[in-house]
Amino acid sequence: MPSISSNHNAAAANTTRIDSQFTDRSASNRDSQFSGIGNSPQQAPTSKKTHLYAPFASKDIIYMAFGINEKNVGKGKQVAQLIVKSNEDKAALESFRKKAMGEAFQNSSGFFHVVNDTMKSNEMNAAQLRSALGESEYDYALNAAEMFANNGAILADLEIISNEEVEVLSSLKEGEDKLVILGHGSYGDNSLASDAKMFSKEVTSEDIAQQLADGGLDKSFGDIRAHSCHSADASKPTSFDPKELDRAQQPFVEKFMFFSIGMKVSFAQSLANELAKAGFENPEVSGYHGSGRMGQLDGHLVQILPDNKEAGAIRSSDVRRVFTPIKV
Repeated sequence: MPSISSNHNAAAANTTRIDSQFTDRSASNRDSQFSGIGNSPQQAPTSKKTHLYAPFASKDIIYMAFGINEKNVGKGKQVAQLIVKSNEDKAALESFRKKAMGEAFQNSSGFFHVVNDTMKSNEMNAAQLRSALGESEYDYALNAAEMFANNGAILADLEIISNEEVEVLSSLKEGEDKLVILGHGSYGDNSLASDAKMFSKEVTSEDIAQQLADGGLDKSFGDIRAHSCHSADASKPTSFDPKELDRAQQPFVEKFMFFSIGMKVSFAQSLANELAKAGFENPEVSGYHGSGRMGQLDGHLVQILPDNKEAGAIRSSDVRRVFTPIKV
């Protein structure tokens, strides 16, 4: 009796995924540029190659890299490589990757083992078993098993490269490549964390700028994107209305009683400023309003506002804002 199995071809996979498994994934600034709600057709399509950068190692970095690559694979693109600072970070992330990959394949193969054993012991074919179990229930389980197989295939194809070993940052070209910085973030915060609640802050925007400079990234390189939540927000946005997002990105002086504590800017703005200090000539750092989610909307990454469920989910590209250095 023929058995059934999953298709592990990531390039051809339909990579729809369960959000609960991979959930994340931030005076007027005249130097920032906003794509605007619904303005994505006005953005020139990019053919730049995507490179991911992990400024530290954590398991959530792997889930973030997976989410971006799930979108890329769904569009027929290759799995983007993940660049790390050191051999030590590579070893840690490889461990996280292999564990997540193994869990995905195990979740997939479990279904097929049960199905094949049931067909064999009851002398049934797949169509008969589907009818006996109920078509909708069987199809739901089959789709979930294929989903996990596809997730595992993407993780299997995720190449982690140590810049300490290969110096890959020095090979990135302005106009040909874009570099996506991974990590958890929050509004008005210049640091990235390994956890969504920002309890474990790992690096600051200054640290990242120095990592990229020390790692050999060409000082003319400009297209850097901060994938963290609220990376375009100096303060918390209450809606995706363009005027509200203009307000949220504006730097402001934080005060306690009558005392000025300091200037609050978005993470993307802070990174743009620090890159300039580190000697980069024309850094342009893209940030995204709201909280990122690894789920997709019509094949695109999405942003949400956790405190405003009525805002719904919106394409990340529709709330992307580009920041260039300013004096603060």
